[in-house]
Amino acid sequence: MYLKILGLSTGDFSVPDNTNQITKDLINFIKGLSNFDNYFKLDENKIKNFLINTSNYYIQEVGLELAPNIFIKIKPFIHGRRISEFKPLINSFSCEERILGILADGSLMPCCKTYNNDLSLGNVKNNSIKDILSKNEKWLKNLRGKNNSKDEICKKCYGEPSTRGTFFRAAIEQFRG
Repeated sequence: MYLKILGLSTGDFSVPDNTNQITKDLINFIKGLSNFDNYFKLDENKIKNFLINTSNYYIQEVGLELAPNIFIKIKPFIHGRRISEFKPLINSFSCEERILGILADGSLMPCCKTYNNDLSLGNVKNNSIKDILSKNEKWLKNLRGKNNSKDEICKKCYGEPSTRGTFFRAAIEQFRG
């Protein structure tokens, strides 16, 4: 959602407000995949039904099965802004995210919220996931432990779009103990 009021703007106009705005792009993307492998041939109605039933609780959703053991989920951006634009949380926190992400270039990410390879742990085209996770065990334990020595992008992920929001988030984290 992109708003401009009295010269102040919020959000990112390149981020769609709802799934209806990405239907055509997703259909074209999946058609492009099917040009490489017939596993990816999906009926347009199946894609549209998937988009209608997506929600902000994408982690619990099954997702759209593209091929055996390959699913796609739609992840909403928070507050219409990209995480890299958030104000960082400077308090101690523990990241509870347990879903790994693999980018199209093979970069293994420590969570599903990173959409560029700033936090790449390694590349699955070069090493096994098990080897990459073993090599990064200390970094991952730090990420999962409660402290404030996190990577900047992690601090922004736990932060908020505004300084005021970060203040309130810090207070909430403090009370969580």
